[in-house]
Amino acid sequence: MPYPSLDDLPQEAAAALAAFPTPINIVRMTGHAPSLLAPLLNLSIAVMTSLALTDRHREMLLLLTAHETGCQYEWTQHLPQAAAAGLSPGDIALIRDSTRQSPDPAERALLSTGRRYLTAGETSHLVQVLQAHFTDEEIVEILYLLGYMRMFCLVVNALDLEVDPAGITIANGFAQLRDAQAAGRRQ
Repeated sequence: MPYPSLDDLPQEAAAALAAFPTPINIVRMTGHAPSLLAPLLNLSIAVMTSLALTDRHREMLLLLTAHETGCQYEWTQHLPQAAAAGLSPGDIALIRDSTRQSPDPAERALLSTGRRYLTAGETSHLVQVLQAHFTDEEIVEILYLLGYMRMFCLVVNALDLEVDPAGITIANGFAQLRDAQAAGRRQ
């Protein structure tokens, strides 16, 4: 499927696109559905800049979802963001290999429950396991984050989008948005 022109988007979609750090391929392809563009971009910006969940845990979940859905596009896009959030090669290995265990009990719970949720759709006891390590706000964010990223991965895989070279650019763009939001909250 060819990428649509983004020059003639409705005003709301064009404004959302202008606020997004860089028009990566999934964003460009969503231009085929302009009524979805603004809500999806706003959700993406919120996920990347406004969660109570730490950046580290967010990126662990995003990479876990990309890995479990076989989405090379999202895996590649998020590696620079994961590095910026402090994930090491050893942390990446924990995500790729379910037999490895994090020494951190919260991260063990995060990865094991996330993996079960993504691969088996298992939801029983998920919240109870997470409650030992995360706030109620973070647990709801975790659940939405897994569903949100799974949706994106499935769409990207179905459309067979080529990987963007913009991973570090978008990581820097989201960092600037987070910094601007933090500065605005301090004023």
